Parts: sequence; C-alpha cells; structure tokens
Amino acid sequence: MTELAAALAHVRAAEAALAAVLAREAREAQNARSVAAERAANVSRNTDADLPADLPAAYRTLRRDYDALHARHMECMQKWREFKGWWRTEIRKRREQKCARVLSAAHATTDPPTSTEYTKMRTPLQDRTQVLEHRRHVRALLDEDPSMFKGTGRYASTKRAAAPVSAPPRTRRTMHAADCACCREYYAAVAPKDNPLDDAEHGAHARRQHSSRHRHAMPPETTPPDYCSSEAAEINRRARA
Repeated sequence: MTELAAALAHVRAAEAALAAVLAREAREAQNARSVAAERAANVSRNTDADLPADLPAAYRTLRRDYDALHARHMECMQKWREFKGWWRTEIRKRREQKCARVLSAAHATTDPPTSTEYTKMRTPLQDRTQVLEHRRHVRALLDEDPSMFKGTGRYASTKRAAAPVSAPPRTRRTMHAADCACCREYYAAVAPKDNPLDDAEHGAHARRQHSSRHRHAMPPETTPPDYCSSEAAEINRRARA
C-alpha cells in the first residue's frame, strides 16, 4: 500500500507539472499574438501618417519639379554642344594658320594651304610614333652588330681619313683598326685577359681589330702628333731623355 500511494503521488505531481507547462506556453503564445497585433497597428498608423492628404496634388507638384530640372539639364547640354563646336572650329583655324606659316616660310608665299597640303601636316603623336619606330630600328641594328657606330661621335678622329659612317659593318671589319689616347690603355689592360698565352702586343692588336671604333682604309701613320712642326727638336729631346 505504501508503494502504491507513492506511485500515485508521483503521477499527480507529474500531471500538475505538465498542466503548469501548458498554461505557461498558452500565456506566452497569447502575449506574442498581442505584441504582433500592436506592432501591425503601429505600422498602419505610421503609414497613414506619412501619406499626404491630397496624393494627386503631391504627384503634380513632383512632376512640375522634374520637368523644370529636365528643361534646365537640356539647356546646359545645348550650351555644352555649342561650346564643343566652337572649340573644334578654333582648333581647325589654328592648325590652318600654322600650316600657312610653315608653307609661307618654306615657299615664300602667302597662299592659303590647299586640302592636299593640309593633310600632309603631321600631328605630335605621329612624330612621336616615328621617333619610337626609328629607335626600335636602331636597337635592332645594334643587336646584330654592336660596333656599327664605332668611329663616330665625340671620339671620332679628325686628323686621319676615317671610314665613312655609311660603310657596311662587314666592310668596316676588314679595314685597319687603330686606337687613340682614350682607349689605348684599355686595350693594353684587357688584351692579356683574352688569351694569356699570347703576348701583350699581339693580344692588343687582336682586340683592336675586333672591337675598335677607329677604322681606316689605310694604316694610320705612326709618327707622334705635331711631329712635323717647329717643335720636332723638343719632341726628340724629350724622347731621348
């Protein structure tokens, strides 16, 4: 009997706990429904408050403002088109005036340039493109033959008959190579490193013949500079000393 009474007590306690849980869930669901209904009512009231009282009148006002802004925009666009047309006309006039000045300076005439002469005028972009193309061509030639420009420029000899600049590279290789005061020490220092078995003179001569920029059709003279002048005696005295 004692165990049966305890079991019945446990069943009654479980039923009471279940009833309490069901009641709490019912209260929470009711509270959620009331909160949702209150929020919906607030949203409806706010929406109704935001809408103007006379909706067609508000629409007409907005339409008038839009039409005014659109008309102002179209007016600005028309002014911009007129300015662009004027600017293009001015640029064309300036180019024609420049072309006329160039032609008058070249032909000593003041006649206006014809359409054919006007089309021959080059733009700065075309000049720049031509310069870049020339540089690429020169670099390609230097890659094939690095010594093609030797013997020209600041180190070119003015006292001896040097090879012409337009001589082909193969022709310049067969001509007599020489040196100057600037590069003589270089050949003397680098030649022994090319082939240590050769003597210094033979190595320097081979290096000069291979890479010297001083080329001559005939072997250059071996006399010192200004030897055939009035200072020959002084030169001989310094040489003996």
